[in-house]
This record gives sequence, C-alpha cells and structure tokens, in this order.
Amino acid sequence: MIIHSITSISKKINMTFHFRFDIFMAICVFLPLFPHAQETKPLFSMDFSKQEDWQQSETVRLQKDGDTVFLRLQTIEPEKHVMIYRRCYMPQSSRPIALRLTARIRAVAIEHGAQNWNNGHLILKFKDNNDKEIPPVAVDQQFNGTTNWQDIDKVFKVPENVAYLEIMPYLLQAKSGCLDVAELEILSASKDDLPKPPPIVASSKMPPLDKTPSPLRVNGNQLVDENGQEIWLQGVCIDSLQWSADGEQILKSLQVAIEQWHANVIRLPVTDEFWSGRNKWQNDKGMKYRSLIDSVISEANQRNAYVVLDLHRFKSPNDEQIEFWHDAATRYANQPGVLFELFNEPHSIGWAEWKSAMQKLLDTVRNAKADNVVIVGGLDWGFDLTGVANGEYVLQDTAKGRGIVYSSHIYPWKFQWDKYVLKAAEKHPLFIGEVGNPRRWEDFSFIEESARKETVGVESTWPKDVIGVIQANRLNWTAFSFHPKCAPQLLEDWNYTPTPFWGVHVKKALNGIIFDAKLH
Repeated sequence: MIIHSITSISKKINMTFHFRFDIFMAICVFLPLFPHAQETKPLFSMDFSKQEDWQQSETVRLQKDGDTVFLRLQTIEPEKHVMIYRRCYMPQSSRPIALRLTARIRAVAIEHGAQNWNNGHLILKFKDNNDKEIPPVAVDQQFNGTTNWQDIDKVFKVPENVAYLEIMPYLLQAKSGCLDVAELEILSASKDDLPKPPPIVASSKMPPLDKTPSPLRVNGNQLVDENGQEIWLQGVCIDSLQWSADGEQILKSLQVAIEQWHANVIRLPVTDEFWSGRNKWQNDKGMKYRSLIDSVISEANQRNAYVVLDLHRFKSPNDEQIEFWHDAATRYANQPGVLFELFNEPHSIGWAEWKSAMQKLLDTVRNAKADNVVIVGGLDWGFDLTGVANGEYVLQDTAKGRGIVYSSHIYPWKFQWDKYVLKAAEKHPLFIGEVGNPRRWEDFSFIEESARKETVGVESTWPKDVIGVIQANRLNWTAFSFHPKCAPQLLEDWNYTPTPFWGVHVKKALNGIIFDAKLH
C-alpha cells in the first residue's frame, strides 16, 4: 500500500528539495500565485510584459533579447537552488482529461553540479488538496550547456484527485549557468491529444522449467493440484518491482521467504510501464525487467513455491494493461507455478463497470492461450466482494481455463469481513493478496480519522485476529510487505528481522502456529 522507497531521479530531486529547504528559502524567489483558473483558456500563462508583476532579485530577473522579453534564472552561488514557483489550479467542475504544456526555454552555459541531474529543469508535478504529490511527475525536462531557444510542446494525462499543477523552472544545484523562460502556457487537452506509447516488443513463450510445483485448478471453493488434493497458498508479498525496474533484494528476499519463513507462494507486484520499457530511465524495452521476473519464477518454482504475478495498478484498467496481459500471458502461458492477478485494487467504479473491465482482462489472458489460474480483486481498493458473493457479477471462464480466484485486501480500516469477504468464500476460492498491520496510524495519514477504530502497532490484537480468520477459513493469503521500507512492513531491515507489530505474527503463522479467529 505505502511505499517509502526513493529510486527515481525525480524522487531524488524531491528529497533534495525538502532536505535543503532551510537554505532554499534563503536563496530562491517565491513569486505570488496566479488566481484560480476557471473555464478560460489557457489555464495558466506566464506574462512577462508587465515588469511590475514580477518580483526580481540577483538570481531571478527579467531581460530582453531583441523583441523577446524573458525571465532569467541564474546561478550566482554554485550548487544552490534557484527557481520560480507557480500553481495552475484545476477547474473542479470540468477537470480536463489531459493538459498541454507549451513553452519557450533556453540554456546558457549550464554546468551540472555534483550529480548529473544537478542542472536546469522544467518540472511539473500534480498535487492534491493536502499538497501531496500525485505520481507520476508530469514533466521533468532537463537542460545542459548552451542551447538555442527550444519550443516545448508536451501533452500529459491528468490523474484523479488533482487540485493543482505545480510549475517549477529550476536550476537544481547547478555549478553555473542560466535558464531562460520566454513563454510558458498550460492548456486543456483531450484524450486524443495524448501521445501514443511506442509498441511493446512482443515476448516469446518462457521455456518449460525443469522443476515446478503441481499445476493448480479451481474446484468448488478450493485450489487443488492434479490429484485433487487441496493446495493452501500461504506466503508474502515481495515488493519493489512496482516502483523500481531493477527491484530491491528481490531474489534474496525470495530465498529467505521460502526457506526461512516457509512461504509456499510469492506475490510479485509488477507494472505494465516497466514491462514495456516505457519508463524514461529504461533503455532496453523492458527486457531486463522481464528477465528478472523470469528468474523469480524459476527460483520460486525450483523451491516448490508458486508466484502470483500481480499487475499493480489502481482504479480501472486501460489499454496499456490489456496490452500487458496479452504479452505476459503469452510469456507465461500454462507455466504450472504461475498465477495471474489481473488488477491490484479496483476502486471508484460500479459493479457493472468492474465486471466488464475484469472480463476483458480475463478474455485477453485466455485469448493468449494461457489457461493459468487467474485472481481478480474486488471493489473498494480490492476489499469488497459482495457483487461476487451474490452471484450477479461473477466472471465467466473458458472451458479450458483452470479457474478464477477472487481476491480481497484486508487492513485495520476495513470492517465487516463476514459481509464483504467471507460470504464469497462459500462458493469461490479466495486469495487475501494484501493484509497488514501498521506500525502506527501516522504512517497512513490518508486514512480518515473515522476509520481508525482499531489499535495498531505492537499492542494490537488485530494481527492475530485476522490471521486466525484466514486460517479458520483456509483462505489463500500473502502478507504485506516483505520489504523494510514498504508499509505495513514485515521486515525491520535487510537482515530480515521480523517487525514486532506484524512480521513476528506472520512468520509464526507460516511456520504452523494457529491463532484464534475473531471477526472485525
């Protein structure tokens, strides 16, 4: 659920910004904000025609180049921050699907500082009403050396729950140089204006492995092997491939989880962006990322453990996720030790839309001639399975498909497990793909106060209660998260020390300790 790892350059930039904020305030000019934009276009514009509108300083000042009036950011003191800051507020009554940035910018003798990214930037970030960043970064264009005037034209998607767009022309600790801004506008754009992603490089089918666990299929409300014997999946969620194309301690964590914690299943969150190689830091079309996932599957299967390939996305699927499943299902079609979790946490849609979207993903997998067991999460961020329990929105598998498992995510702010989760278990096998007890509520500030009814942390009885319910109903499950920086953490550190508030209970359960069940 919550990731505290900083891996991308843009996040390194953000970390530096906050770490150096005391210095930053002393050397940067913060200009007054533009008023809230309404329905007029452009939504935002930098107008340099009136000098009195701009507070100028030694590092930020208006200049002229012929008929062109521009704003110059200049590094006077090496490796210090120089920036201007603006907000473009989103019209809430008719929030645009996409935005277009047009700008005219040039670099003048910019020499980078201690790191390669300590240079000129134009950064655009989305923020919510609580001033928290909403990923991904909309724009982070870098400038080095000396350039002519560059005409920039970029269209980018607007995420959900956006309050405003943060606009920052920025000399980020450059050693020297100037960044000149002559024009900058933000306009509304349509879905058709968005750039089309490059075509994915198609996968070939992964060769059969020498050693695998028994193939699974759905039988009633159980998962069974080829002999009809129940297989009860119990394990952990090994995170990082959803935020890092390289992963963090993935293979070592797999070994520890299976050999020392006795997990027989690993949930592996992945993204379509890294799979396709479309992240700006990738240059191999996703080949290294796919190869690492191959290694996870091979290493787990050799240890007689299964892998759940979790497409770690939220709300509702788009075309990129359909494309992902066509390719991933082709690659891992009918691998006995691989299950497909079609979509991490659907939310903010109705049951009819949910069924249509999930059925489309399921059909995509089956059309790739992959009969693997699939896992489908419910509504309300993967928690609610009432539409499945009442039979109205059950998905339809093909005759050759090995069946559908339904998934729920249970955290201390989710209640009435019998209604929203266990009722579905009467007819279908369930997979509790995420379950976890936080160290403290402060780590989950996005949870409303009214939902914080449970005691969390070391003193909480919730971990034993929820594990007891899972055990009593023999629900398949993976505890979240087998990473020391991803909350709620099972691990204190990379020595794989279990956390006292959550990890110790999970490790006991995976080693056969039975807890008393108590519904919440």
